[in-house]
Amino acid sequence: MKKHRQLLEDAPAYVAGFGTYDKQGLYDALQCEGQNAVVRLGFNVQDPDVPYRMLGYLTAAYYITNLYFPKAQLQIVANPNAAERVNGQNADHLSAVARKMLTSVHQDTRMQALRPANAVFASDTAVPNEIDPAHIAAALAGTAVQENLRQSAERRSADHLAYVAAHLLIHDTLDSIEPLEVDGFAALPLQSAETIISIGAAPERNFYEARMRCKQQGVELPGVVAASTAQIFTKHLIAPYLYSRIPGTVDPPHTNSRIASALLERVGTEGLSSTNHDILYPWLMLGEVEIAQEIFGSMPSQQLSRNIQLSAAEVDYWHPRPNAFAAPHSLYES
Repeated sequence: MKKHRQLLEDAPAYVAGFGTYDKQGLYDALQCEGQNAVVRLGFNVQDPDVPYRMLGYLTAAYYITNLYFPKAQLQIVANPNAAERVNGQNADHLSAVARKMLTSVHQDTRMQALRPANAVFASDTAVPNEIDPAHIAAALAGTAVQENLRQSAERRSADHLAYVAAHLLIHDTLDSIEPLEVDGFAALPLQSAETIISIGAAPERNFYEARMRCKQQGVELPGVVAASTAQIFTKHLIAPYLYSRIPGTVDPPHTNSRIASALLERVGTEGLSSTNHDILYPWLMLGEVEIAQEIFGSMPSQQLSRNIQLSAAEVDYWHPRPNAFAAPHSLYES
C-alpha cells in the first residue's frame, strides 16, 4: 500500500485528506520519513480553560509524526502575535495563556508518553506583518474562498486579509516562529527544513485554498524565508483547541464525570455526530476506554458524517493497550 493511502486509512491518525496543490511534497516527505521537513501545528489561544478535545488535535499530530515523519521535528506553534494583529488581543496575555495551556499538556503523563522526542513548542514572532494586503486581495478577487473568509472574519469583527497573511507567515515561511519555553520543558532550537508539513482541522481548508491561490498569483512574502509546503487535514470538525460545547479542562474525564455524563446525554438525543466524535477521539487515544465502551455500547457501528465510522471492533483495538501507539498497524492495512 502506498504510504499516503496507508496514512489516510489509518484510523488513529484521524486524517480526512490532503491538500491537492502541493500533494507531491507530502508524498516525497512520506517516502523519506520527514527528512529535511518539519511538521507544524498552529493554534490560537482564547481562554485559559483548555477544552479536553484540544488533546485530540495534539494526539493526532503526535501519532502522525511518530509513525509517518519520525525524522521531522514537530513544531507546536502558538499565535499570540498574529491574534494581536488580527483581532486586537493582547499578545503578552495570550502568550501567558499559551504557556499555561502547554504546561498542562506537557505535565499530563499520558501526553508525555505519546509526544515525539523531537517535538518543540514555539510561538509566532512579533515581527510586523509586511505582506501587502492589496496583493492578497487581488489574488483572491472573485473567488468563493474570499467570500467564505470575509464572512467568517466579519463575525469576529476582524479583517480576513490579515487572517490570510497570518496563515501565510505560519505555514509558508520557516523563520516566522521562535522557540517557546513552558514550565518543565526548555525552549529547544527549531530545526531547519526545506518543507513545512502543516496539520489542520476542517476550517483550515479555506485558508489552505487562499494560501495556494496567493502562491499561484505570486504574492510576495518580504523579509522571510519561504518553504515548500504540504498539507494534512484531520477529521476534526472544528479546531478543538478553541472551545468545546461541553466545557472541560485537560484533566482526564472519568466515566461518571460531568463531561462524560453530558456527552452521553447528547449522544442519546443527537446520535454520535462529528462534533461528539471529536470529543470522543482523545479518550480513545489516551486510553479512557471505559467511556468509549459505554458510549458505543448502544451503537456498535454508527455511521457518522464526513465518513467517520467506528465499530465495536475498532473500540476493541484500543482496549487491551494503554494507547494506540502500542497497537499493530495491520488492522488498517489492506
